[in-house]
Amino acid sequence: NVVTGDRSYNSVPHYAVFQNGAADTIRMLNNKVENINHAFASSVYGFYSGSASNLFLNNNKISQIAGSAGGTFYGLYAASVTNGQLNNNSISQISNTGGGTFYGMYYSSVTNSETKNNAVSNINYSTLGGTYYGIYTSSTTNCLIQSNMFENANFGRSNSSSIFGVYSFTGNQKFTVRDNIFRDLKCGYYRYGVYAPSASNVVRVSNNQFLRNYSGNFANTSNYHIYFPSAFSGSGQYFIDSNTIDNDTILSGNIYGYYLSMTSGNS
Repeated sequence: NVVTGDRSYNSVPHYAVFQNGAADTIRMLNNKVENINHAFASSVYGFYSGSASNLFLNNNKISQIAGSAGGTFYGLYAASVTNGQLNNNSISQISNTGGGTFYGMYYSSVTNSETKNNAVSNINYSTLGGTYYGIYTSSTTNCLIQSNMFENANFGRSNSSSIFGVYSFTGNQKFTVRDNIFRDLKCGYYRYGVYAPSASNVVRVSNNQFLRNYSGNFANTSNYHIYFPSAFSGSGQYFIDSNTIDNDTILSGNIYGYYLSMTSGNS
């Protein structure tokens, strides 16, 4: 299937492919969403799945999505999923001259998810900046993020834009980020490779590459490749190994390879 040529000129959400309500198995396979202009849409979704026992969101392509008035873009959105597979998707050539928030992939309350071999590239919010999330997860369990490519994002070098390669919000357990590449990601303010503010179980971050990323001089700031600002409680464990950091640039502030703030747990 191909969804192409849509134009949205009012301030309501725009869904290219939409599924909501309880379902046993949902398959969104081998689709294209392309050439969409959302001049004033409050939010834009490439693929949206609201509730499913089994979700297969594979081999899809999202490209040439342009906005001019900010808002929020979601490439792949999954919520309330028991078993999720999001593999071999491509999200590219996304732009917004009005700034806003970009989510390549967004998960909420997803259990047993596999996210592999996806590519998020050529994202341009350089005019007014905004916030970039390659993958955003909240309240996930048994989450594997492996062998994905995040590259060529430009959120401006002189504005208050921030970049998060992988962002793990509260309530996540058994969270693995491995064999991913974060390359040529540019912003003007805070930049994070893998960000996990809190968790209650095992987190593994290994064999990732952070290459040629850039932070501008909007304000004196700090940049973190692997960032755990709050300690795990109880039996929480960190496994961080064999990651590569190379040829990064920051014009104002500090660069941290690994940042761990611990009160309990094991690393």
